[in-house]
Amino acid sequence: MRYTIKHLVMMAAVLVTTVAATATANAEVQMKVPFDFTVAGKIWPAGVYTVDKDPQFGTLTLKSLDWSKSSNWIICPGDKGITSTRVVLDFDVLGSEHALRLIRFGDKQTPLLHKHAKEQAYHEVQIGE
Repeated sequence: MRYTIKHLVMMAAVLVTTVAATATANAEVQMKVPFDFTVAGKIWPAGVYTVDKDPQFGTLTLKSLDWSKSSNWIICPGDKGITSTRVVLDFDVLGSEHALRLIRFGDKQTPLLHKHAKEQAYHEVQIGE
């Protein structure tokens, strides 16, 4: 009897781990940013980046494929009208420079990341579902 209960508990743990890994994999989107940009004053090169939403910890992570650049933020409620899992990177365009303003992942978003823009015009990169 003990063996059966222990076996069931282990199987449940494996199932929960598999479901969590699948949910995390589904909350990750790759996108190509065609220009250099800044995040919190640091320059990130043009390239392919991954945006990962972790609902368990309430965070969004932006990282380069080789992990040379990575940053994460606590997510906030975004536009309540959005029901898709579309990912949007918003950039402030200051002359020829781009500064990451915020990241939206479905109905969640980061806080404003670039708060001192001299110009209000911004370029929006939309990649996702």
